[in-house]
Amino acid sequence: MPYTKDGIGYRHTDTSEAAAQSAKTSAETLRARVLDVLAASAIPRSAEGIARSMGEHPASVKPRISELRNAGKVRDSKKRGRTDMGRSCILWELTEGTNAQDN
Repeated sequence: MPYTKDGIGYRHTDTSEAAAQSAKTSAETLRARVLDVLAASAIPRSAEGIARSMGEHPASVKPRISELRNAGKVRDSKKRGRTDMGRSCILWELTEGTNAQDN
């Protein structure tokens, strides 16, 4: 998946790239909010759980988690949870030394 210079992922289409370019501010805000949720949590959280805590749709949050993973700010805890559909999912946690202000 390609990424903009701001680290926002997009698919290989012109419309997806344009959307990624225009989403810089909201992506930065959502990344910061993901870090806030994980920093406040005593346990690793699923993408769906993070999204629920934020009052956002998982489709808005999952790409931000990928971007934070690529930036080395969150990691796979090696623990697994269940999605709302009952499938296995990664439980995410902050990497050591990362805090909510590190967006």
